[in-house]
Amino acid sequence: MCAILIKKGCDYMLATKPQAVLDASDVAKLELYRLIGEGYKAMQDGRTSTIEEVRVKLEKYFEKAIM
Repeated sequence: MCAILIKKGCDYMLATKPQAVLDASDVAKLELYRLIGEGYKAMQDGRTSTIEEVRVKLEKYFEKAIM
C-alpha cells in the first residue's frame, strides 16, 4: 500500500487510499448537477431563456463534447 503525505495548514495528514477515478456516469451526473445549479441561479437572478435558446445552447454543447 502506498502512503502519501499531504500538507494541510501546519499539520501533515497521511493519505492511505488513492483518490477514486470518476467513471463516465459520474462525470455526466456532475455535469447535470452543475447545469441544474446554473439554472437555479439564473432563476434567482430573474434571467429567462426560451426553449429554442436552450435547445441551441445544448446542441452547441453536445457538438463540442463529441469533438
